[in-house]
Amino acid sequence: MGLPQGILNEMSDVEPKACAICGAIYGTEHTFREMMFGTRVPFQYWECIRCGFLQIVHVPDDLGSFYPAGYYSFAKPFSAWKLLSYRLHFKAAQFLSPLRKRGGAAFGAVMRADLQRGARVLDVGCGSGDLVTILRSVGLNAHGIDRFVGKESAYIRRATMESVEPGWDLIMFHHALEHMEDQVSVLRYARDKLNHDGTCLVRIPIAAWAWEHYRSDFAAAPRN
Repeated sequence: MGLPQGILNEMSDVEPKACAICGAIYGTEHTFREMMFGTRVPFQYWECIRCGFLQIVHVPDDLGSFYPAGYYSFAKPFSAWKLLSYRLHFKAAQFLSPLRKRGGAAFGAVMRADLQRGARVLDVGCGSGDLVTILRSVGLNAHGIDRFVGKESAYIRRATMESVEPGWDLIMFHHALEHMEDQVSVLRYARDKLNHDGTCLVRIPIAAWAWEHYRSDFAAAPRN
């Protein structure tokens, strides 16, 4: 069953492309402006008419310039109290589950993976490495990679999924996969780098209230 002629006419000037999620080739093109840092640089996005997936049309060659030192995942302050609260949760989860829910969805998702102490965990797109630090403090062998991290450390590297070594019990993407150019290839690399009983954890944002409210000023462009 085809699309109504009115919709086809409305989209006649949109270059056909395949949706990265469902493979549909019909959609609507939007112009978003970069608003997180107020540059207002325009970017073309494509919205799939079948599943509603939003994807950037052309990833800029200078994508790294949109992740400056002031980007939130690099500049976020780290609290000693926050670290202590997570340690307490790990030791007495049944008493502190409300704290986990309030303290961070990423940590809660990792805990649901039910890892053994010493398990090898890779945080892809880790930013400054707050989550890596927390997970190491509760006994997990956590490391992080990020293409745009400014300062490397013993556990945080400037690297891509393609270049990391195999042997991970958990590879995770917390609001990171949507920033990558070829998500399917990245997930294939993750599969190949996991242990045979390993887990891949993916958390992505949903284009819901922010997209409906801000539309062309949606601050995610061009990072999401």
